[in-house]
Amino acid sequence: MSHQRTHRYCGGKGEVPRTSGMPGYCFGCEGTGKITVYTAAEKAARQAKRERWESARALVEKHARTVQAPEGVRALVFRHEVVAGFDTLGEREPQRMEKLYASLDAGRIDDVVYALYEYRQSTAA
Repeated sequence: MSHQRTHRYCGGKGEVPRTSGMPGYCFGCEGTGKITVYTAAEKAARQAKRERWESARALVEKHARTVQAPEGVRALVFRHEVVAGFDTLGEREPQRMEKLYASLDAGRIDDVVYALYEYRQSTAA
């Protein structure tokens, strides 16, 4: 199970001395003074989740280049909006990503690409 510990470099202050002697932001702990230590199983699970996200994003981005953009939308804009929709969905509603992965695994990539475009249009408004 992961646990928090005091960041050794900044001593838990979240600040480190600069060469000028003034305190500066500690990038190692992101200014919190604490870091999270993960077990090997948690690291593997996080890595698998990251790889799944990256491969799905690459697949969607590649396929968005091959499908026909909706009428009145330039292909470059369509591709950009599809990828932005993927990123937005992952940030705002990560619980829906499993359904997206299942749809991709089922071979419904055209539907996913158009749905991501529509999702982006609805969130951008």
